[in-house]
Amino acid sequence: MRTEQDPSLVLNQHELDVLRLLASGHTAKSIAERSGLSVNAVNDRLREARRKTGVGSSRELARLIATQENWAEKIEVPSGAPVDQTEHPEAGLPTARSIRRKAVIVVPAVILALSVIAWHQHSKVNPFDPAITATTDLVIEALGSSIQDPRTLHAALKAEQLDPVWAERMETLLTRTYAPALTKTSLAGAVRVQCGRTLCEVYAVHHQPSSSTEEVRLKQALGAPIFRNLEEAGLVNRGLNTSSDDGPNGRLSFVTYWQGPPRP
Repeated sequence: MRTEQDPSLVLNQHELDVLRLLASGHTAKSIAERSGLSVNAVNDRLREARRKTGVGSSRELARLIATQENWAEKIEVPSGAPVDQTEHPEAGLPTARSIRRKAVIVVPAVILALSVIAWHQHSKVNPFDPAITATTDLVIEALGSSIQDPRTLHAALKAEQLDPVWAERMETLLTRTYAPALTKTSLAGAVRVQCGRTLCEVYAVHHQPSSSTEEVRLKQALGAPIFRNLEEAGLVNRGLNTSSDDGPNGRLSFVTYWQGPPRP
């Protein structure tokens, strides 16, 4: 399984602009007409973007960029809990170009454990809706009372002082823990792992299971070993939330947080 750095961190603005247009439904020809470029120039930018990121498909890379930017807009610090921008200017929302910490991308991949929650949701849901945590799914039972508001956890991660050694070790651990389970499924998607000093964020998106077989595979991929392995490594799960889109081609996304022991 190949891991890559967050695509948005290695692409220039021209390449990102072309990918955003591609994600919105444009073709190379219409992008060229809209941007005043030649079709060859557009294709060159797409080719260079694929080379830099290691993603084989321009449309898959465009979807990945769009997903990350859409997620950045979804995670918002609630108005009742403002973040001190003077003290921590980077503690606001992440954007595709402002994530300052190392991110791990696993392509292709699947949501893993937390997908099962959205299987019980038949309409578009708010990823921060407390009602989601009311399910009796085994993932929720495993987390118990540790569930917290992801907006608070995300702000806490962004405000943490980065420990590069710990962050790299935990990002590797989380990726290696999840990746083998992901390869057992057929639901293409992407997973990003980002750690700070004591807290790690795992975000993933993929298409919703379309059959009972896919559901079973994901449930088997989840299992207790994932939680057991991470808990044995000293991590505690602090929360998860999911969001799903309607329709047969809908997407399902999740964010979950793992925390290590307090650091001096």
